[in-house]
Amino acid sequence: MHPRLRRAVPVLLASLVLAGHGPAQDDVSARIAAAVQGADWDLELSRAGLRERPIAELVDALVPLRGRLHGHLWVRAVSLVKSRDVEVDALWRDEPARRRGRAEVFADALGGWIERHVAADPPERADIEYLARFLPPRTHHPDRDGRLDQPRWLGSALVLQRISAAAQRAHAEVVTEALRAIDRPGSAGAAAVLGHDPSAGPFALADALTDPEPRVRLAAAVALRLRLGAAVPPWLAREVADDPTLHATLAGLLPALPVPPFDAAAVERLLADLAADRWPLARIPQPDDLDSSARRRISAALIAFARRRPPPAAPTPESPPAPFWIPAVESAALIALRAAAALDAEGFTAVLALGAPSTPSHLRFAALTALAAIRPLPAAAATAAAQPLGALLDDPDPAIAELTASVCAAVLPQCDDPALRDLVADRALAVLNGDPAALRVRPGLRFCGTGPPPAGTPEGRDAWLLFAASTARDPRLVGPLLDALGTDRFDPRPARTPWPDSQAVELLLTCVAEFAEELDADQARRVHELLAPLVPSTSGPGLATRVHVLARQILDASYPRVPDDLVVWYAARDLWSRIACAWLVEPRADRLTAARASALIGTSDADRDAALRNAPWLFLLAPDRLPDLRTASQHARSEFVRAIQGTLPRHAARVVDLAARGELPRDVVAASLALVPLELRQLAAVVPTDPSGAWYWAPALASAIGRAVRAAPTDDLAAVRQLAAAPAIDVTVAALRRATTLGEPGVAFARAALDRLVAPGSDDESAARALQLAIEVGIEPRELPAVCDRLAASRSWFATMLADAAAFRFAELDPRSCRSPYPARAIGAAGIDVAVDVLREALTGQSGHELVELLQGCSPATCRAALQLIAERPVWDSELERAVVWKTSDDDPGIRLAAYRALASRDAELWPCALLRQTGTFDPAPEIREFARGER
Repeated sequence: MHPRLRRAVPVLLASLVLAGHGPAQDDVSARIAAAVQGADWDLELSRAGLRERPIAELVDALVPLRGRLHGHLWVRAVSLVKSRDVEVDALWRDEPARRRGRAEVFADALGGWIERHVAADPPERADIEYLARFLPPRTHHPDRDGRLDQPRWLGSALVLQRISAAAQRAHAEVVTEALRAIDRPGSAGAAAVLGHDPSAGPFALADALTDPEPRVRLAAAVALRLRLGAAVPPWLAREVADDPTLHATLAGLLPALPVPPFDAAAVERLLADLAADRWPLARIPQPDDLDSSARRRISAALIAFARRRPPPAAPTPESPPAPFWIPAVESAALIALRAAAALDAEGFTAVLALGAPSTPSHLRFAALTALAAIRPLPAAAATAAAQPLGALLDDPDPAIAELTASVCAAVLPQCDDPALRDLVADRALAVLNGDPAALRVRPGLRFCGTGPPPAGTPEGRDAWLLFAASTARDPRLVGPLLDALGTDRFDPRPARTPWPDSQAVELLLTCVAEFAEELDADQARRVHELLAPLVPSTSGPGLATRVHVLARQILDASYPRVPDDLVVWYAARDLWSRIACAWLVEPRADRLTAARASALIGTSDADRDAALRNAPWLFLLAPDRLPDLRTASQHARSEFVRAIQGTLPRHAARVVDLAARGELPRDVVAASLALVPLELRQLAAVVPTDPSGAWYWAPALASAIGRAVRAAPTDDLAAVRQLAAAPAIDVTVAALRRATTLGEPGVAFARAALDRLVAPGSDDESAARALQLAIEVGIEPRELPAVCDRLAASRSWFATMLADAAAFRFAELDPRSCRSPYPARAIGAAGIDVAVDVLREALTGQSGHELVELLQGCSPATCRAALQLIAERPVWDSELERAVVWKTSDDDPGIRLAAYRALASRDAELWPCALLRQTGTFDPAPEIREFARGER
C-alpha cells in the first residue's frame, strides 16, 4: 500500500464509523474532543456531564476519536471509561457482535488479555486476537506476569505477541521512508520514529535495518537499541560521528547519544567544510580536543572563512536599530572568529590583528566583538594582546574604541604587561577626575520574571576603561571611586541629596564591587557609611533597583574586612539577608572568625536550624553552635549528614580536623564521606570507635576508601592499618582491598589480616566477607579446607555460596559438586572458566535469574558458555532478555559474538531483541560483521 494511503486509513475508518452514528452520538464525540483539549480537562469533562453518560454511549463516542486524538489527548479521553472498567468489561461480555467495532477503545480501557484468551471460547478468542493488533507487543510479553511454567498461558501470550508484532511490522514502509529523510531535523516522521510513537516500535524498524542505504541502516540501528533500552556502544557512536548531518539530527532527537571524539578525521571534515564556505554542522572543537598543529590549522581556516563573508547590507531608514551587541556582520563569521580566538594564543592574536585600521570595518567590528566575549582567555593570549590594544584605544571610530576598551576588560585580569595595565589605569583615573556623571551603563535585558533589572554593560569608551581597570583590581582606583561616590552629587546618606543618576552610580558601584573582597578596614568602614543606608535590615521590596542590589553585594562581600564595631549591623539583619551574605563570603571563609560566623547564624534556635540547612559551612567555624547530635533524632542527624556533604567539596580539611578533635561527631562525618574523594590519612582520622552504629556510617566510609586520593605508599599503608582496625567489616574489607594495591608490604599486611578474619572463632558473616575478598584479590587463606567446611555448614546462604566459590578458585573443585543451592553465583564469584557442558550440568534446574547473576560477574569464557546455554532455552523472561541485549555492547568481541548468536536463536517475528543481530554489521570485529551479514 502506498504510504499516503496507509496514513489515510485511520481517517477513512473514523469517517466510516462516524457515518454510522446519529447526531446525538456525534455531539458526545465533539464534547469529549473539546473537553480533553482544555487546561483543566478533568473539570471540563465533569461540566459537560460526560462522566455520567451510559458506558455504551461513551465507548461508541470514543471510537471515531481514536484517529483524531493522539498522545496525551487520547489518554485523557479514554480515562472516561477506563475508570469504569467493571462496566466496560460487562459491555465486552454482553455485546459480542460489537467487540471488533470498539476494539481500539477496549484495547486501552481493559487489560488482562492473555488471561481472557486462555479462558475464552473460540468466538471470543478470535475477537481478542483481532484486538491484539491495536496493542504494542510488550503488552503480551510471555514473562509479563511470570507464568512461563504454564503451557496454556505461554501459548496464548505467544499467539497475541505474534499478532501485535505483525501489526507493528505493517508500519515498516512508513518508518523506512521517514528514516530516509532523517537529515531534515524538522521531519515529523523522523521525530516519530525516534520518539515514542507506538506505531514505530522495534518491529517497524525491521525493513530499515536491511535497507540498501547505509544511513538508514545506521539510524535504525541506533533507534532500535534505544527502543530496547540498550546502550549505544562506542563503535556505533563513531559511525554516527562520521556523518555530521546524521549526528546533528540524532543528537537533537536522541539525548542519550554520546558525544563523539574529535579525532583526525573530524579535523579534516571541519577544514573541508570551511574551505567550501559551509558552516559545519558538527561541533566546533575545544582547545583540549586538539594538538597544537590542528589548532593552528583550524584557527587559520576559521579566520579565512570569516574574511570571505560578504559585508552586511547598509541599513535603510526603515530598518530597526540594532543593539550594539548584535554585530552588523553575518553571525557565522562572528562565531568563527570567536572560535578561532578561543583555540590558542596565536588564534587570539590573529583575530586581534583584524582590528587594525586597514581591515574592512565590518570585520574589525566582528573581530573585536568576538574577542570581548571570550572567557577565559587562552594562555599567553592576554600578554600578547597588550601592545595592539593600546594602539586601538585611540581609534577615531568611537565604536572601535569602545569595543577595544571592552576587550581590555577581558584581557587585563590575566595580563602581565604593566604597560597596558598602567595605560588603562591612568585613563580610568582621568575619567574619575573629570565628570563621573557622564558615565553610563546600558540597561540589562529582562526576558521574564520579576525583581531587580539585570546588570547592564558600560556605555562608551570611558565607561569601559573604568570598568576594565577595576577588573584588573588596580589599588589606585579604590580611593578615587569612593571619593566619586562620596561627593555631594552622589552621596546617598539621608543628610545629603539622594543619588539622582542611577546610570552613573550603577557603573561606579559595579567597579567598587570588583574591589569589595580586597578592601582594608578603613576602606570597608567608608563603604559601609556610604552604602548601609541603602540596604534595609529585612529582605523584600526595598531591593528594587540595581543600585540597591549592588550596594548589598558590596556590603556582604566586605563583611570579613569591616571593623569589629560594624558586625552588629550585619547581625541585626533578617535571617535570609544573613544567609545571602554567608553564600557570598563562603569562598573567603578563611577570613572569618568564629564570632563573625556566629553573628550570621543568629541567636534563636529557628535561625540556627535554617542556617544549618542553607549555610552549613558557618558551623565549621563555630562548631559550638551545633545542636547536640548525639541525642538528636535520626531525622536531625540525616539533615546534618546532608549539610556536611554539601560543605565537604570546599571545606574537607576543616571537617576532618573538627572530627579528629571531637568537635564534630565522627559517625556523622563518616556517614557523609561517600561523595568526596579524600586521602586515606584523612579517612583514618575520622573512623568511629563505637560499633553499635556501624550500619549507619560503615557503607559510606568503605566507599570513600575505594575512591581515596593516592598519597605516598608508606603514608597510605599506615592509614590502611588504622582503617582495617575499624569496628565494621565493611570498612575492614575496603581497607584490605586498598592494601593490596600498595605493593608487597600491603599484600603481606592484607594476607595476615585475612588469615585472622577467617580463623576459628570469627563469626561466619565476617569470615565470608574476608573469603570473598581473598577470592577477588587471589590470596589463598592458610587454612582454606577448614574455613570452607565451616562455612559450608553455616546457616547463611552467602557464607555457603562463598565456601564453594573459594573451593572452585583455590582447590579446583568441580562446579558440578557444588554444595550451595546457588551454583551460578558461586561460579561467578570464583571467576573461573567453565566449559559449556560442565556449566549445563552444574546449572540444571536453575532459573533465568541465576543465569543473569552469572552473566554479571563471571569470567569471559564462562560468560560465553552461559550465553550459549541461554540460547538453548525455549523462552526467555524479560530480565534474561535485557541481560543478553546488554552483552552486545561488551568490550570483549567474543562475548558480543556469543550474545548475537543467542539473539539469533529467537524468532524475529516474536522477539524484538532478535532484530539486534542485524546491527552487528557496524561492529568493529570482523567475525561479528560476517555473522550479521550471514543472518540477513
